[in-house]
Amino acid sequence: MPRPEPLLRAVKPELNKDSSRIVILTEGFVTEPNYFRFFQRLNTRINLHIEPVSKEGNNPSKLLEIAKRNFLEDLDMEGDQLWFVIDTDQWEEEITEVREVCKTIPKFNIAQSNPCFEVWLFLHFHSALSEEEKALKSTDWKAYLNKTITGGFDHRKHSIKIVEAIDNAKSIYYPNNEFPVVGCTQVHFLAEEIYRLLKTEIDERRSQELFPPTAS
Repeated sequence: MPRPEPLLRAVKPELNKDSSRIVILTEGFVTEPNYFRFFQRLNTRINLHIEPVSKEGNNPSKLLEIAKRNFLEDLDMEGDQLWFVIDTDQWEEEITEVREVCKTIPKFNIAQSNPCFEVWLFLHFHSALSEEEKALKSTDWKAYLNKTITGGFDHRKHSIKIVEAIDNAKSIYYPNNEFPVVGCTQVHFLAEEIYRLLKTEIDERRSQELFPPTAS
């Protein structure tokens, strides 16, 4: 059994500036960054930027402001991407604004979860949500994950189930005016890009964790 990884915020890897990047801006400042840092550790092609939470909070409009200020001119290599990882919550108007900007800036993309990112984590272990689970509020999801996943979701070992999560999320995905319906998430679009870049590293790690490798 491989030794568990140390806490991922202990060391920041040096980025490979000669390869294309995926920059990820998230509303959350613990759960989402910890999840994506797992993949950053596999290979430094993933450039994860986390903006500290301001007094106003990291709402979608704030993330859009950060993206334009810090990354609009910086994403200059072919294949560079920026992704907004956003919860639905009460942000419908602001998310619509972000979506409109993404249509005009090809390198900007959005991965929205309804109601929250924890739905994506849930799909690492489950193929779909029940009606009772769809009715859960964002504030209830963290506790619910701890209840349904023994020990809770551990990004240091469970993130490697990204392949299962992609398949599960794709199988139930249904949009309504570009928004995912309740119980769905668009994070699989971003996850597919991460897997495309890091397939070799992810499959190797999965083999160590006794997960089957995927077909080429």
